[in-house]
Amino acid sequence: MKIGSIVLYTFLIISSSLNSNQDNQEQIALIDKMDISKIITKVEVDSMDNIIDTISINKYKFDEKQKKRYEESIYFYSYQNVTVKSYFKSDDDLFYQVRSGDKHGLQTTFETQTNSKGIVETALQINHERPEVDTIMMYYSNIFHANGNIKQLTLEANDPEIGQMISTINYDINEKALNELMMMERDTFSHQIWEYSDGILVKGIYTTYKGDRSQSIWYYNQDENLIKEDIFKYNDSFFEKTSIIKHTYNASNEKIKTIKEWINSGGHKEYFKYIIN
Repeated sequence: MKIGSIVLYTFLIISSSLNSNQDNQEQIALIDKMDISKIITKVEVDSMDNIIDTISINKYKFDEKQKKRYEESIYFYSYQNVTVKSYFKSDDDLFYQVRSGDKHGLQTTFETQTNSKGIVETALQINHERPEVDTIMMYYSNIFHANGNIKQLTLEANDPEIGQMISTINYDINEKALNELMMMERDTFSHQIWEYSDGILVKGIYTTYKGDRSQSIWYYNQDENLIKEDIFKYNDSFFEKTSIIKHTYNASNEKIKTIKEWINSGGHKEYFKYIIN
């Protein structure tokens, strides 16, 4: 599993690896012609496995090498339904994404641009959610290991409302992400680290320092599937655990069940299952 993406903010994806030179629109046209490979519906259930509500529907397209080329996610919120369509290159890198709502129309588009060597140099995000359309340019710069793998990726962007944002990710010689630091207006916004055992991802820690300070600790199994999340909220001088989320997978490494338990709430739990078609 290659960690090549970090969420900068809601729908901005930073990709670290090399992209092909094929035109984005040509790739989109080819992917659009592909058949849907899999549909996963996430539903909330009670403790007896009775369906309460539909949370989301995810549709996937995979190529002949079983690489994910397309993902369409539909989220059912109380105020509107939101659809996110994501297109991926053959090396798993996101290159185009569009987000829209059934009540408010187009909201956000994101697209990367590569140089003649296929390396991502810039990305363009257009936000339609605000009174005036915002266009945000993002600039990528890389430092490489002697073997040609990424050693450090830096992304810089200026948001009209948030200001300057800089994200720096460091990688080991095998291009596995080690840590990431995100700065906003010269202040630390978040920090993330990844831990490995014999080259296999076993743990991740993500901490935010602005607004509602929080921390998430992620644990992975031998197949690098996320199996447990410990969620913390900052309380005066320390991070207090507020919830535990556990995930279960089938023999095909497909997620089939999630249980979220709230700490100090009388044992309240939320149950979710995933229907795979």
